[in-house]
Amino acid sequence: MKKPYFIAEIGSNHNGDPDRIRALIVEAKHAGFDAVKFQLFTAETLYHPSCGKEKEVVKSRELNPLLVYTIDVLCREHSIDFICTPFSLEAVDLIQPFVKGIKISSFDLLRLDLIAKAARTKLPLYISTGMAEEKEILDALVIARSNGAGNITLFHCNSNYPAQPENCHLKMIYELRDIVQIQNLNFNTKKVERIRLGWSDHTVDVLTILTSILYARVGVVEMHFDLRDRCGAEYSHGHCWTPAKSLWTIERVKEAIKIMGDKDVYNLQLENDPNRDWRADPKDGLRPMRSVRS
Repeated sequence: MKKPYFIAEIGSNHNGDPDRIRALIVEAKHAGFDAVKFQLFTAETLYHPSCGKEKEVVKSRELNPLLVYTIDVLCREHSIDFICTPFSLEAVDLIQPFVKGIKISSFDLLRLDLIAKAARTKLPLYISTGMAEEKEILDALVIARSNGAGNITLFHCNSNYPAQPENCHLKMIYELRDIVQIQNLNFNTKKVERIRLGWSDHTVDVLTILTSILYARVGVVEMHFDLRDRCGAEYSHGHCWTPAKSLWTIERVKEAIKIMGDKDVYNLQLENDPNRDWRADPKDGLRPMRSVRS
């Protein structure tokens, strides 16, 4: 069993501050994350004109597009992948030269035009399925694959901020696995390995993370992330991990995976275990085996 790919979802916790962006990237790397993820949107293109209050709140959380290049440079400097969620077709064009992957949010799963454009970049594509029905997920997969998507990751998530662990229903990851198998048959492809399953976390609960990995066998985990000062724009909502808790959790995951072990290594140890010959012989119930009795 391999360690999952951990993504630190920065969201709007950068507060528009380049120094804070640098600190977030450095802290995420130190905590053991493999990637940081930012979001590129404008209030004007995100909400309908009737949503005045929502637009006012979101306006303060926008990422200046000029900082995309800066983020790319910082990520390269600290050897951590840069992923971004575009919320418009124009944003896809802007981030494509710089990112290592593109994420489609749960709220944009029905935007097949956005999925298609992201897929045509051939970059790894991460699709969140919160609030989605089976047909909506299948439609998104068909569009992504039909437009030449690179490696695809389907995230299960609960779209509440925060989400309660008992409401996460991690067994749904098995349902996603079935959906992937159905889609593979319909798409007439053998490239099952191209679709990974992931967990996008809003719980800040260590046990939920461990369960998603050890029980549901996800290969990617996304965790909302803020600095230890807890002053990010999203932290007060209660769904963000701090560097210390992230580091502790990822280290526990590594230890748990080591305890889970490797089947081939186990079989090799079994073959060379001298105690095997000292088990009770099935013919008379006496130890050791007849083959080694003197």
